[in-house]
Amino acid sequence: MRLLLVGKFINLLFSGRAYFLVAPRRVRPASDVRMVLSVRHLRYNALTLRIAIARNGENLATAEEVFTEASTRTTLLRVSSMGSCSS
Repeated sequence: MRLLLVGKFINLLFSGRAYFLVAPRRVRPASDVRMVLSVRHLRYNALTLRIAIARNGENLATAEEVFTEASTRTTLLRVSSMGSCSS
C-alpha cells in the first residue's frame, strides 16, 4: 500500500513536466551542494539543463547536464565564498 502511494505522489509531481530538480533550500558559502536532476521523457534528441545558484544577480555556482535519454543524475556544485563562479 505504501509503495503505491509513493508512486502516485511521484506521478503527481511529474505530471506535465519533462524534468524535475531536487535541491536544498539553503546554501552556505564555500560549500558543496548536491542536486538531483531527473528527466522523465525527452521530446528531442537531447535536453540540456543549466543550473545556477545566484545571489543578488551574481552567480555563485553553475553546472550543466546534457541528457540524451530519460534518467536521474546527481550533480555537485561548488559554491564559492567570494562569489566568483565555479562548477
